[in-house]
Amino acid sequence: MLEDFRLVLPIAATHSRMTPGNSLVLGAESHRCEVIKDDFHSTWAETRVVSDSPKHRTCWGKVHFYQTLQRDKSMPLRAGMNYSFEIAYQPHVVRAGDAV
Repeated sequence: MLEDFRLVLPIAATHSRMTPGNSLVLGAESHRCEVIKDDFHSTWAETRVVSDSPKHRTCWGKVHFYQTLQRDKSMPLRAGMNYSFEIAYQPHVVRAGDAV
């Protein structure tokens, strides 16, 4: 029995003062995450905003959002059955000097 399933995608920003203008950073369209196959029938939860919390940081800057793909209902799993989960990313990458 699978009680719950969760994939958390943190979205952060680099230091604005410490990033050279020619560095690659995530653009306005973010990760562009696509779920290709999901045998767990998960759904996207509401995006959690943590910009104001000092606890949510990395070595390179602040974490601003958490996007969560989740299944919060239990799911019976059958023996011998294969379950798969596949996602793809096409991140929108721009130069730091061009990011708005």
